[in-house]
Amino acid sequence: MRSIRLLGICLVLGLSLGCSSSKPKSETIVMEPVRANSPAAQKTYDEGIGYLGEGRWSDARELFLGLQSEFPDDPIAAVAELYIGRAMLGDFDVPEQDLRAALSVFAGLGADDSVDSRVRFAAMVYRGSTMVLLGQSEEALDYLAREASPSLSPNVIETDRKDAWALLIEAFSTRNKPEHTVLASERAISEYEALRTLALPRAFQAVESVPEDVRVSWTSADSVVLRAVSTWHHARLQIAEGKNPEDLSELVARGVMALRSIGENEKADELGQLRAVRAPSGPLRIGLLLPQSGPNRAVGKRAMRGAMLAKDAFDPAVADGITLVVADAAGDLNAAFQMFEDAGVVGIVGPLDASKNSEISLMAREAEIPVLSLTNEIAPDPDSWVFRNFLDAETEARLMAQTARQTLGQTEAHVVYPDIGYGRRMASVFQTEFESLGGTVKSHTYDRNARDYSSLASKVSAQKPQTIFIPDSASKVAELSAFFANANVWGKSQDSRPSTDGRTRVFYLGTSLWRDPLLLKQAQTYVQGAIFPVWLSESDQARSLVNDYKNQWETEPNDLETFTFDSVMMLIHALENTDVRTGEELREFLLRDLDYVGATGRVTFSEDGASSRTPTILEVGEQLKTFEP
Repeated sequence: MRSIRLLGICLVLGLSLGCSSSKPKSETIVMEPVRANSPAAQKTYDEGIGYLGEGRWSDARELFLGLQSEFPDDPIAAVAELYIGRAMLGDFDVPEQDLRAALSVFAGLGADDSVDSRVRFAAMVYRGSTMVLLGQSEEALDYLAREASPSLSPNVIETDRKDAWALLIEAFSTRNKPEHTVLASERAISEYEALRTLALPRAFQAVESVPEDVRVSWTSADSVVLRAVSTWHHARLQIAEGKNPEDLSELVARGVMALRSIGENEKADELGQLRAVRAPSGPLRIGLLLPQSGPNRAVGKRAMRGAMLAKDAFDPAVADGITLVVADAAGDLNAAFQMFEDAGVVGIVGPLDASKNSEISLMAREAEIPVLSLTNEIAPDPDSWVFRNFLDAETEARLMAQTARQTLGQTEAHVVYPDIGYGRRMASVFQTEFESLGGTVKSHTYDRNARDYSSLASKVSAQKPQTIFIPDSASKVAELSAFFANANVWGKSQDSRPSTDGRTRVFYLGTSLWRDPLLLKQAQTYVQGAIFPVWLSESDQARSLVNDYKNQWETEPNDLETFTFDSVMMLIHALENTDVRTGEELREFLLRDLDYVGATGRVTFSEDGASSRTPTILEVGEQLKTFEP
């Protein structure tokens, strides 16, 4: 019966609330309910409230009727009338005659100006709910939008409050009461977190129609929801109208913080991006060619985060000397480059899609705008305008082979790799490098879709391996290493003492795909001492990036965000600290004069556009630490 009562209003109105009996948040502040003058009346009243909460509707109705008879002049008598009506509704599955009797009670109380306002407004909400149950949904919404306030009376009992908030928000939002919609949404969320998914979209839509003076006052409100919703619209409107972004720095920063605190990270990112990409008075412009639509849109958003941090888009204290000009890499590339040329862009960061590299290489040369591509799959070009500034998987494989042979002194290595393109390529590069240094390699393939690797583990274990290189993801390594441990193969570090427990101890080697918290969580014991390369260096720039990224998104940046950050920072470095002002000058600077240590370490470029940098090597212990030979 309880579930029927709670679902009643939701089902009739078609609201998706996840209707449940969740309690209001403990910090919610509400008005005090009406109190009785007589202690005896208050005691009876409290007992009746208890009956309502327990769903003892008949007992509650009889008790409140008795209270009215015994204390007719006490202020609590009007509240008793309200709850007599509420008891008639029961679990909302009562006969129509009971619904109409309750409706009469609520209508009388709601229209009586002599009744305490808290009771009147509660009666209005219950009247609207009853009308919905009688099939008068449109009339109910009309009535509530016309008569109710954006607050919920404390006399609406706890078990009804969540549904009541939903009904009020629906009434205000569908009947063009924007200010009421925003306020009711904010107050509903403060009381019930579960109402966020219903209330926030309506609040963001409604705020566009709120009078400007009200909206502006909300941008500095104590309520984080009001700040987030109002600043989101007001700042975007100001930017669209051409206001200098420098004058909006504090407003945008406040809005970004508020949006993140209510879980609206996409809107926070977009707000920071809008500030960064609107042209200020300065002439320095950098192009971003990232997917803004299509299947890779989410990846483009991740890359944009790195660009935003490089641009200090979330820091109100940083002047806007450089503008980011964004084009959609999923759209018309010719139109994108034309926009870059018209805007006076000096350098471009992107794309992420290797299939576009040949086309972009021709466009970059024709437009004479250097491109820092976030992919390494570009054919070498001795007169390149495309600089490949991204992780190099083959460099990782060679580094692991060199470290195993030259630093760890291993003469034999086993390569256990997935039978896919990436796995085969990494295994081949590792083997070529390791054998060129005088070592021997034994290879083993596996199907990534398999679930049982016991045969593979037994086969490798029987050969008493010293070193195992696995070019695969952290999750797959965790899975494989469990089977290997079961076959008596365990990891070791360079400082490990000779095994006395009969286990085969090996040096595990990995790739940057191992940089995942999952590795320590699921496989730390199995791969203790394992080493793998990462592209995030130990530079001050890297530490700053990690701290800033965590502050914004509560997680660490991945390689995509890191390389995007470094690429934008590299161009900012060139434009702010040198006399570079044209694409030709920037190209020469990148080839001849670049002296930049970024989050991925020191980087140089060759004539054909290839980048050169050395990854950092991490070692698995209780925590990840820098490998020190």
